[in-house]
Amino acid sequence: MRSACSKTRIALIAALALAGYSAYRAAWHFWGVQQWSAAQSALERRDFDEARRRLQQYLSAWPSEPKARLLAAQTARRRGDMDEACEHLRAYAESDGRDRSALDLEYDLLRLQTRDLNDAKTYLARCFDDPAPAETPLILEAVIRGKIKMLQTAYQEGVNLRGGGGKEELTATLAAVDLWLRRRPPPADQVQGLVWRSRLHTLGACHDNAVADLRRVLELDPDHFEGRWLLATIVRDESPAETAKHLEILAARRPENFEVRYTLANIRRNLAQLDKARDILDELLASRPKDVSYLIERGEVALEQEQPEQAELFFRRALQLDPADARLNYSLSLALHRLGKDDEAAVLRDRAHRLKTEQQRPQEPTPPASVPPGDSGAPK
Repeated sequence: MRSACSKTRIALIAALALAGYSAYRAAWHFWGVQQWSAAQSALERRDFDEARRRLQQYLSAWPSEPKARLLAAQTARRRGDMDEACEHLRAYAESDGRDRSALDLEYDLLRLQTRDLNDAKTYLARCFDDPAPAETPLILEAVIRGKIKMLQTAYQEGVNLRGGGGKEELTATLAAVDLWLRRRPPPADQVQGLVWRSRLHTLGACHDNAVADLRRVLELDPDHFEGRWLLATIVRDESPAETAKHLEILAARRPENFEVRYTLANIRRNLAQLDKARDILDELLASRPKDVSYLIERGEVALEQEQPEQAELFFRRALQLDPADARLNYSLSLALHRLGKDDEAAVLRDRAHRLKTEQQRPQEPTPPASVPPGDSGAPK
């Protein structure tokens, strides 16, 4: 009787252990499905940081899962982290079940997105000939981003993008963006396409079209940071008051973004809102007391508030950090002139003229970096 009871207890314990293990396995599987689903949802929203976090959690449990490795590589590339993308691709290449064609494509997209555009025409032709395949959006995105970087560099170097080869490249990229907008109806992708197109219109000197695209971006997504930043930037000359409103929204949303706040301070000064400009700059300088740009701008505010003594202090602090700044030398000369220090003011005025002349001389071209910085254009 005792032996039968012992056997019963053992059988019961074994059954409970098996049930517990099965429940654990089911919960683990359910957790993995949740991470995968959350990553997919984040990618649909173009929230690449959230997608990365979810995929990292998934891979912590299943590090050899080829599908997850490939998706993590694509996500890293789309975030602009090419080193991390390469790490995931190396892991993918070593995994069982890898797809060699998918691996080759992803390496090609890495090159395209970083301005190695030798195969861009071939890939674009493939997308236009048959836009249905699942990889078409990935190809279009990589080509568009790579071409925008290339066109931005050409624009900065003085290339006329409304004529010759520049116009051809601009037109081809616009056509790629239009295909993207037709193929990608999700709201986040529509917004991204409009942002790309606005950048291209700006490079092609189609200001009104660029503004219209960015206004549409904010209609679709009022919280879109890059779209609001770009709109604030390109309407600055025609409507500084509107620019200030956009920058106020951005600064409230991301107070840690010093570039937005500094730009807002500059706009406030240009609008003669000197107290507001001063307050912003004092806050910035409390965090970064040796930032030359902040010191110069704060000195300019002091000059416009008829406080040449304060202006002199800010300009001298900046001059210790950057004595070769032509604008700074000239601004300090103005402050000193107002204080009656005309001899030193004349020396600084002459130095400013000499520095400006030297800076206007043609410079030797700087070779482009092998991997350019990110293409968002918005301050992080």
